[in-house]
Amino acid sequence: MYRMKGVLSVAHAKQRFVYHAVHMTFEGAFGDPWAEDELRHSKMVFIGQGLEPKELAASFNDCRATPESLQARADIGRYGEIW
Repeated sequence: MYRMKGVLSVAHAKQRFVYHAVHMTFEGAFGDPWAEDELRHSKMVFIGQGLEPKELAASFNDCRATPESLQARADIGRYGEIW
C-alpha cells in the first residue's frame, strides 16, 4: 500500500476522524463535528498494488460497531477473555 486517506464515523464520537497515510507514516485526528441532521458515513481511499477490494472491505466491516458486534464484545468481556 502506497497511500490511504479517508474520513471515518467513529462510534460515540461527535467529530469525524480524518486520516492520511503514506507508506509507514500515519496521521489522523478528529476534525469538524457531524451536523445533527447529517448522515454519518465512512469513506476510505487506498492506493497501492495488489490490493484486494473485497478483503479490504471485509476487514473494515469487521471493525464496525454494530449491535451484534458490541454484544459479542460485551459477552467476551464477561468471561475475562482478551481480544
